[in-house]
Amino acid sequence: MLRRRSGRSFVQRRVPRERLPTAQPPRRIPGPLTDLAVIVTLGLLFLIVSLLPPFRLSAIEVSGTKRLRPEYVVDIARQLMGQRRLGILPKSSYFYFDPAQLQEQLTANLQQFVPLDGIIVTKRFPRFVAIAVRELEPAAILVVGDVPLLIDAHGTLTGEGSEADVASLPTIEETNAVLLQSGDQALAPSVTAAVGPIRDALTVRGLDPITFATPQLRCPFENPNDQPLTIEPQPIDEETAGDADANTNLSIEKVLPAPAPIAEQLCDLSAALKATTELEVRTGEGWRVHLDTSRPFEQSLDALFLALNNKLRDRTSLHRIDLRFLPRLYYQ
Repeated sequence: MLRRRSGRSFVQRRVPRERLPTAQPPRRIPGPLTDLAVIVTLGLLFLIVSLLPPFRLSAIEVSGTKRLRPEYVVDIARQLMGQRRLGILPKSSYFYFDPAQLQEQLTANLQQFVPLDGIIVTKRFPRFVAIAVRELEPAAILVVGDVPLLIDAHGTLTGEGSEADVASLPTIEETNAVLLQSGDQALAPSVTAAVGPIRDALTVRGLDPITFATPQLRCPFENPNDQPLTIEPQPIDEETAGDADANTNLSIEKVLPAPAPIAEQLCDLSAALKATTELEVRTGEGWRVHLDTSRPFEQSLDALFLALNNKLRDRTSLHRIDLRFLPRLYYQ
């Protein structure tokens, strides 16, 4: 408002009036129904997101298989992951997938076909599953009758072998009538450890196929002197009996093929496990050679071929040989 005073105009300032504070409405405290609604909403949102295709575990990678086919492992894993929890939640979702459960189920399924040392299952965001399989490495095949059995490096029976195993692994023929189950100690570890190097060394020298065998043992009822017992071959004449090379620890003799003696008593398998072993080589002409396995095998093998060259004129008879482990039994 303009006012004039003494011919001058000036502006009169207005002083603002103080306003009294107005009362605020009371705040509403959220009740249990509101909390429940929030929880349900978040749960439904998580469920919808978890069921979306981008979070479905579809890429499965299998590693470490040797005798198992990776495709077979993948098929078993997909079947197990295809099951649903509570009839609604798929196990193949990244958020509901339990690696420990799949690992346990896979182990139980695959051990029926191949001996396993373990399975490790891991999940990687968002669609990836890694399955690492550790198979027990068989060292040899033990043939009891017509059944091929897998033997590990410790001489333990791990399962039944296939035709492919028989073709690729050293074969040990068991002539004794023994009943073995998975997990039993079938052979002495020293025997199993010697099978692979022997087979490889002889194969390099052109002797293939190579077979191993355990002899039919004739066990006495008593051994009062507690002395080691061995089965010695019988020579056919005095000229070839007991020829030996003192420098090579070889004992060479020619024997007639004869049926195995009738066992008075089948040897106790636990007694055979305590045995130390020596190696016997048979050639096509009937020569039988004993090797001392306590020496380096390459030295014994070279000595074997040197001795056989002096005995045999026709090397073609060496196209196949039988390797036999002769247990030395110690009775307690």
